[in-house]
Amino acid sequence: MKLILFAAKRILTSPVFLLLLIGIALLPVFFGQAGKTISPQPAGFVCEGQPDKDAARVCTALLDSGFVRLESEEKLRDEVSNGRLDAGVVVPADLTDRLAKGAVQNALSFIKSPTTLLGDLWQEHAAAALFSVYAPYITASSFAGSEVTAEEVFEEYYRMLDGGYLFRFEISTEKGRLVPDTERSRRFFTGALAILLYITSFFAVALPLMKAADLAALRMPPARARRSILLPGLLLRLLLIGGACALACHLAELPNLLIPAMLCLLCFTGLHLLALVLPGKHWQPIAVMLLAAAGVALCPIYTDLSLFVPAAETVRKFIPPYWLWIIADKALYGFIGAGAFLFLLLLLCLISGRSYFIQKCFKKVLL
Repeated sequence: MKLILFAAKRILTSPVFLLLLIGIALLPVFFGQAGKTISPQPAGFVCEGQPDKDAARVCTALLDSGFVRLESEEKLRDEVSNGRLDAGVVVPADLTDRLAKGAVQNALSFIKSPTTLLGDLWQEHAAAALFSVYAPYITASSFAGSEVTAEEVFEEYYRMLDGGYLFRFEISTEKGRLVPDTERSRRFFTGALAILLYITSFFAVALPLMKAADLAALRMPPARARRSILLPGLLLRLLLIGGACALACHLAELPNLLIPAMLCLLCFTGLHLLALVLPGKHWQPIAVMLLAAAGVALCPIYTDLSLFVPAAETVRKFIPPYWLWIIADKALYGFIGAGAFLFLLLLLCLISGRSYFIQKCFKKVLL
């Protein structure tokens, strides 16, 4: 009991640990709504007059892609210019006549907001909608002069398109956003929690405890120093961090992330303790910060780089902050990883002879 109280006293005099602990608990305040505040405004469109069959199909495709419909072109331009809409499309009511004449270029008028974030994406949506209705005109022209009439081509094309037999380029959105708010908020929270746990487990757990144990070993036997400093401090600090994670996951409405976070914390702590047993003290903090920065860059927090560079999927598996994403998908990997790190930690301490207390534990277990 005295050892636990002594460890608690050391925690109260450690501002770094307390600040990081508060930071973990308050993560949902900063990142719980991150997806909603960063998600761009939806795009809009207008079709003045009575739309013909092709204009109606384009309007339906735009609605399915997350566009909102407005009453007039003037209203659309006003909303886009003021930034309340990310982009806008003007669909002509006589689109069928234009496409029949081959006037596909500039058939739709596209407007970008000066504050647009995804203007090119909305433009691709509009182009996909336009070419989905222009495709049968291209096919009909290729059958010109044959026994197949244009009416037969259009009839067969729309039958197959409506029946789902033809491929159509689509990008799924929800209310004009590429990713639902809840999913984007989850990504931001998961990424921030992984980075903060990784940094906390080194600078607020492993590093200060190892330093305190080494200093205490100058005044008492090493086994007693580690038994009185390292083990109680490690237990108490991990419990406090676990409590902060539980509060954060509860506030973020992500209770399923708590167990993966705890497993990751064990993996991070074991990794840092192993690194601190190795010779050299100057390279470890630098390596931790570099890996944390790599985690920010490679983890799928905002954009998944593996979609553009497939090799990123392989590389980031060796980046510790990404382990939370892996464990969240399959908790079994976390149990295996945490157990492996703890076993390696004990084995390395046994081989190096730095902990007589752990050696005795091994002897009792083995004998």
